[in-house]
Amino acid sequence: MYKSESIEHLAVALAKAQAEMENPSFDTQNPFFKNKYASLAAVRDAVIPCLAKQGLSVVQLLGHKEGGITCETVLIHSSGQWLSETLYMPSAKQDAQGFGSAITYSRRYALMAICGVVGDEDDDGQGAVKAKITPTAGAHEALTKEQIKKVDTVASNVIDMFHAERDVSEPYNLIELALLDNEERIYLWTWLDSKMRSALKAYDAAVKASKTKAKA
Repeated sequence: MYKSESIEHLAVALAKAQAEMENPSFDTQNPFFKNKYASLAAVRDAVIPCLAKQGLSVVQLLGHKEGGITCETVLIHSSGQWLSETLYMPSAKQDAQGFGSAITYSRRYALMAICGVVGDEDDDGQGAVKAKITPTAGAHEALTKEQIKKVDTVASNVIDMFHAERDVSEPYNLIELALLDNEERIYLWTWLDSKMRSALKAYDAAVKASKTKAKA
């Protein structure tokens, strides 16, 4: 954390602001895990008026670093005192939409953290467990080292997309563009949990049904 030489006025103002704050409304649902959470807009609606009332403002400065983005969140008091911290967020996809999702995700979590509010359902650590998925033992035995590296990269990006609440079309298209053979797909499948697999299966069925309808 970085801060001005003194933050006594800021600390008093923040304590007063937090006394009036309530957690933001859980206005959005993760389409894959079905848990509800507060959008960036909901978080801002909950905290900004309380901060402003006490002479506090928030600035979030964006930057680019190593395939992701950085978000420096600065809390500033009218006295000129300030404190800040920078969050790095990797982008699951190196395009405008990928960076846009990473920006929204990092801004939301950084703003909640600096204000001390909660915008996600408490899953008793299950989300962290789900984020660390390992493939089934022995599933890669028929693959070369190059194939394993290829699938591991695809799997990592797919899982990141799911946990970043991206539309299921994005991980689906990423898998399709990877042109995996049957053995590679089997290995990839073992990386994914049941909810991710179900989401991909449902989307694949919808794609095939749409193609069949178009041919009719």
